Amino acid sequence: MARTTPVRAVGFGGNPKGDADMNQDGGRMAKMELASILDKVRSLTMVPRDSLVDLAYQVQVILARNIPGAFVECGVWCGGASFLMAAMLRQAGVLDRKVWLFDSFEGMPPPQPIDGPAAQAWAKTPEKPWYSERVPISLDITSA
Repeated sequence: MARTTPVRAVGFGGNPKGDADMNQDGGRMAKMELASILDKVRSLTMVPRDSLVDLAYQVQVILARNIPGAFVECGVWCGGASFLMAAMLRQAGVLDRKVWLFDSFEGMPPPQPIDGPAAQAWAKTPEKPWYSERVPISLDITSA
């Protein structure tokens, strides 16, 4: 499939300015459509909104460039980032891709020396309100 609109890869950590919201056929995804998807998945993820926007751009670039393969989320909590990827695939009419979710269902193991000093310090910090308020989560909530 020929692409008439140039697409550049978007790195994590910042929104592209003026970059096209590309879908599979080179069209633009309306910002309101993306906002609607983000609103639906927001309560199902610990991923910050800006990072979800970056993920959305990455999915769009992958589809626009016809890069083959499945999509994967590791450490899914309630699967919000996976739902974002699946919603974007559905919206683009992509039926031949899978979205895989992987989780330990046991929380985070204690950090090991290979994880580095930042992981060791984080594990020793008693107050993690954004994290400990959400983890663990009951099977009833994740099955709903």
